[in-house]
Amino acid sequence: MKNKLLFLAIATMCIQVSLNAQLGTKINTQKLNLRYVKLPLQQLPDQIKSYQVDVARIQSPYGNMLGSRVNMNDLKLPGYKNATSTGDLLIRLEFIESLRPAGLSLEKTEHEEKDKEGNVKERYSTYEYIIKFLQPVYRIKLSTPSGEVIADKQFGGAELSTNFDSYDVSNYDGFRSEGALRSAWERNEKGFYTKLEVENSEVKEGIAFLSDFAMQNATETLKFKAAITSKKYTYPELAEASTAMRQAFKYWSEERIEQTNRLIRPAYDQAIAELDKAIKIWNTLLLEYDPKSRKARINKKVGQALHHNLVLAYCLKEDFNKAEEHIAAAKAVKISDGMGALRRFVSAQRERYDANAWRNEQFAGH
Repeated sequence: MKNKLLFLAIATMCIQVSLNAQLGTKINTQKLNLRYVKLPLQQLPDQIKSYQVDVARIQSPYGNMLGSRVNMNDLKLPGYKNATSTGDLLIRLEFIESLRPAGLSLEKTEHEEKDKEGNVKERYSTYEYIIKFLQPVYRIKLSTPSGEVIADKQFGGAELSTNFDSYDVSNYDGFRSEGALRSAWERNEKGFYTKLEVENSEVKEGIAFLSDFAMQNATETLKFKAAITSKKYTYPELAEASTAMRQAFKYWSEERIEQTNRLIRPAYDQAIAELDKAIKIWNTLLLEYDPKSRKARINKKVGQALHHNLVLAYCLKEDFNKAEEHIAAAKAVKISDGMGALRRFVSAQRERYDANAWRNEQFAGH
């Protein structure tokens, strides 16, 4: 049985006309704002319906309570219930190590100032410290109440560097002596590391990792070839295909993350039926395709537009083999015209499709 991937979309269109001159051919390109539910890359056990979050904080030598600035709303699993306690899944963010200095070196820079004639007025040196440090280390662990570990990953600890040149000295262009630099560092070392630690204790990587386990609302702007006009030919069929595409997106607007997690897909079959209408029209037009003749009704430029639309439509149907066939066909005549972004979108969706084979099979059985 053919898998049906849970690809969810709400689309709105804003028109941008691009003119392609080939025997007076005009391609009307519309930008498609595709708002959809991005599927997860990692699978959680079926029995998990809710989660709770715990943040383990540590006191650093620089006076910071690492973990206290974490926004708990960022640690979430859309589509699952956020339980204050006794969730089916425990998400634990734990800080392990604070920021650690990793080296300090002196750097001297020579300067010279010139007058309007280009003569050197002054030569001088400035001094700064190059500060190496290791980022704070934290981990994100996903486990069940029984202790089963589903995921456990550590982040941070990378060695980075920054400079200390005119710290806390306003309107100053650098330390003119090594002694002045040393004195300023001795006064401000702890405050410098305190601020540096705060700047490097964000948990963006961990949040991105967590998002791989749940559906996410996403938006992608893609191009759609809505109409074609020519001095010699007409393409009335395209109006029907464009209407079918819009109707498909209208049906998809009824879908939500929470429903999808329960394998509920309102109007899915109707949306696919509208897509099939559009696909049939574009494929029928391609029977006239003659990329070697500029005088053909379906010449190279028109054929490329049809291939572009078919890539998008087959991607929405999760028929990625067909989508890639049309990508290859467009590439064969060395015309891309916006296909780069579409190719990347198809590739990303296929990766998530493959990662959700288990979900597709369950949905196919409903």
